Amino acid sequence: MAAKKSRRRKQTSPATEMKMLPIGNIRAKRLAMAYPIDHKEVLDKQVEDLSKILPPFVDWRWKQVCGQVVKRDPATGELHPVPFATVHVYDTDCSFYLYAPSGWPWVWLYPFNCHQEEIATVQTDACGNFCVWIPRWEIDTILRWRRERFCVPWLVRPTIKDLLPNFEQPIPRRPPFPPTPRPLPDPLPILEEAKASLERLGATEAIQRLEKVAANMGAGAPTHLYQQTLNAPLFPEPLAPPMPAAIPEEAYRYMKKGGTVSLTHAENADRPDDLLALRANFIGPFMRCYDIFLPEWTKIVDVPDITFKVTQDVDNDGDEEVIYSETLFDVRWDSSDLDAPVTLEANAMAIAADICDAPEIECTDIGILMVGLMSLHTDYHDPNTGYAKRPNRPHPTGTWASLPPGATEIATAPYQGTLQLYGCNHHKGADFYRLLYSIDNGATWVPFTGHTWKVWRWSGGLVHLTVAPDTAGWYDILSDTDGWMPAHLLLNWPTTAYANGRYLVKMEFGNASKNVIHTTQPIAFRIDNSKPAVSVQVEYKRASDTSWHSLPTICPVIYRTGMEQVDFRVTFTTTAQHLLKARIGAGGCGAGGITLTSPTPAGWEVESNTILRHWHQHSADNAFSFTLEYQLAAGSAAGTYQFFSTAWERSFNPAGGDSGLANDWLYDTSHIWTHVPIHFSVF
Repeated sequence: MAAKKSRRRKQTSPATEMKMLPIGNIRAKRLAMAYPIDHKEVLDKQVEDLSKILPPFVDWRWKQVCGQVVKRDPATGELHPVPFATVHVYDTDCSFYLYAPSGWPWVWLYPFNCHQEEIATVQTDACGNFCVWIPRWEIDTILRWRRERFCVPWLVRPTIKDLLPNFEQPIPRRPPFPPTPRPLPDPLPILEEAKASLERLGATEAIQRLEKVAANMGAGAPTHLYQQTLNAPLFPEPLAPPMPAAIPEEAYRYMKKGGTVSLTHAENADRPDDLLALRANFIGPFMRCYDIFLPEWTKIVDVPDITFKVTQDVDNDGDEEVIYSETLFDVRWDSSDLDAPVTLEANAMAIAADICDAPEIECTDIGILMVGLMSLHTDYHDPNTGYAKRPNRPHPTGTWASLPPGATEIATAPYQGTLQLYGCNHHKGADFYRLLYSIDNGATWVPFTGHTWKVWRWSGGLVHLTVAPDTAGWYDILSDTDGWMPAHLLLNWPTTAYANGRYLVKMEFGNASKNVIHTTQPIAFRIDNSKPAVSVQVEYKRASDTSWHSLPTICPVIYRTGMEQVDFRVTFTTTAQHLLKARIGAGGCGAGGITLTSPTPAGWEVESNTILRHWHQHSADNAFSFTLEYQLAAGSAAGTYQFFSTAWERSFNPAGGDSGLANDWLYDTSHIWTHVPIHFSVF
């Protein structure tokens, strides 16, 4: 019998105490510039000893800077945590030549005369998280330098979020009473706005990452993936600048001294070889500053910053390899973003964890006990139909309002995405186990094959193991005493590689010869990775028309005689395997909007004067089709309008990262949706 409640495993980790290094030459000179001391007085001293030397008005508070080391999955774009890596923290002082090519929205930096010293080290935990404490006086030095200079706020690595001035939700002057939670903005229009901005800037890789997230996000869905994407670097890999026509003499002299350019062609004004070397030693791009005029080349001297480098033993040889080279401007040193976490994206050689939030399981029985962080107890999961019984319950009224406490409605929520199946596989006499599935109600069984994942443990250093089956799907049974994490993971099941439907899954145990000695009872899982099929068909009739016209699909424009009235007849059709909710309506930016003239269909509710919405009322409520009429009144000025329909699937994934576990899985979520907008202009 599975445990009734699901719990998150408390992850163990190596010693995470930060090792603070003595004051080096850079910080000593920086203190001497800020306070009336000789830098030799503080050189090689521990930070905690400085209070005996520096004036009493020095800010001795500490600021915690936290972050996560991650590795991007090239296939899905998802970020996976990098466990038990060493984060090295540096105090860096560097000078730059800023290159601002005319007509470009970006600028690049060419460093010279750079100095750095390591100030601390800390190890990431099992989920790649780390925190370091930095003396407030060090942060004040950076903030003071930035406050005293023009065009410095842009001196951070740009993210997709930086392109969206409307991302942050405005806070009302007088909050409502009683207080109500304010959700983040609807991801759908924000993602569309971001994509349009990226297309204008030519950020193709960011567009691809955004599209992958958009395929699994929707209004009301968990926002962690979309926030993660919007906060990710706009350019994961450096974007090379356009080749400058020539290097200014002073820039050439400084960068030659700093080793940025070579000494060849020293007599050549254009220095083609030096230009090639220069092109390979840039930092950026950064967003261009428009506060003041920027010449093509600008020298910026002695820029302070805190930088990072990350190492990890990726080959189990006892030595740590560099998986993230320290870079400048990872931390956003401004008052509004000091608490924002730092994300350090490691390179391809890093060892990442497929799962870090594993459940805690007490193995009193054998079998498949949990899917993700959710128990497979019958309170949560129907073992016959394969549906989850708590997430995305039906609303009998068809409204979007949450069900009241104590509501008895039972959900029929299928599963989607990659599922982690956990359980207990220690059976007397068994050395191997395998999972098999049936899609024909048990008539035939097929073993899961080819699915691998990594487990790890900390034993004086990172030790990792790839769990892989043989060709018949048999896995070694790992000993609990070895301390591998995540523990009790039976299968990492990528359901998107399988057909949608009902799967029976059972576990077999094999002896040393892989002869089956025991089989568990099958348990059903309903898989649905499909998207709703949505269509919007628009017809219009002007006051001067005698019949209806179909709106063209390419560059649709409606021309009027004068400012005559225009009527619209819109057919909304949606079919889904498991419909969660739908939203339809009209909008636009013209002077005088479109109004809905038809009555509200049964089971739908009015969101605004042009928008209706619906929540599935029972398990068979998976499709609709009806026609509504709208009107653009006579005298309305020209404008651009749209009709739209959005539908969400009720499939979900209990891997964590949203509010499911905290709400005992009585919550609403959606990862799959279809949005169809029909834009047109009226003149």
